[in-house]
Amino acid sequence: MLPENLYALPLEQQIGQFLFIGLPGTELDAEARALVNEIKPGGVIIFGRNVAGPEQLRALLDSVRELVPTPPLFGIDQEGGLVDRLRRIFTPMPSARTIRQHGDLAAARGLGRVTGEVLRMLGFNNATPIGDYAWHEPFIQHLATKRHKKDKSKKLKLQLRSFRSCFLCLFVAR
Repeated sequence: MLPENLYALPLEQQIGQFLFIGLPGTELDAEARALVNEIKPGGVIIFGRNVAGPEQLRALLDSVRELVPTPPLFGIDQEGGLVDRLRRIFTPMPSARTIRQHGDLAAARGLGRVTGEVLRMLGFNNATPIGDYAWHEPFIQHLATKRHKKDKSKKLKLQLRSFRSCFLCLFVAR
C-alpha cells in the first residue's frame, strides 16, 4: 500500500496495518469476522488449524480480503518436513535435510516452484524464505531436520534455488 493511502485511513485502521493476526479456525465465523473487522490487519498468518481443504482455504483468504480496506498479506510457515501446514491437503513436502542429502539442485528448484505455485493458487501473496544453518551441532534436536550441517556452499545453493523458484511463482507469474 502506498503511504498516502495509509494516511487516508482512520488512525485505528492505520495501526491495524502493522499487525499480522492468526485466525481461530477454518472459516470466518462471527467471532473471527468481528476480529478482522475491528483490527483491519495488514496481514494474516495461516496455521494448520486453518486448513481443511484447498477450496476452503482459498475461500477463507478471499473472505478476509473482502473485509479489509487494503490488500492484506497472507503468510504460512511451509518449510516441509516437520513444519508443513498444508500436509492435510497436499503431498507432504520433504525436509531441508532430505533435499540436502539428495544434493540435486534441479530438484530443489522444482520443489520451490511447486511450493510457490501451490501457495499462489491458494491465494497467498507473501513469501519470506528462511534458511536455518547449523554451524555447530544443533542445540534443539527437533530443528535438526531443517538444518544443513556439512557443506555450507552446497546447502546455500540448494536453498537459493528453492527460494528463487518459490518467489518467482508467487510474484512474477501473476
